[in-house]
Amino acid sequence: MDHRVDLDHTHSRAIVREIGERLGESLQPEPGLPEGLRQQIDRLRELDEQSPSIIPTTERWDRFAASANDGSAELDEQCHR
Repeated sequence: MDHRVDLDHTHSRAIVREIGERLGESLQPEPGLPEGLRQQIDRLRELDEQSPSIIPTTERWDRFAASANDGSAELDEQCHR
């Protein structure tokens, strides 16, 4: 299948634009979620906002990293004596 067609830039862009428009029409977002499912998702968001984070705060991590670095530097000095 060696049927090459040379198109100028104007026609090429027009074809690309038309394909994009048709894809956009065929890929329309689906209608909203069922009411019950939407309510459950909303409730989950509420509960998530109320619960404490399981991720340590940056301040605590910085302090831990600093103390770990201090100890490793001291250990390096001892090893290289």
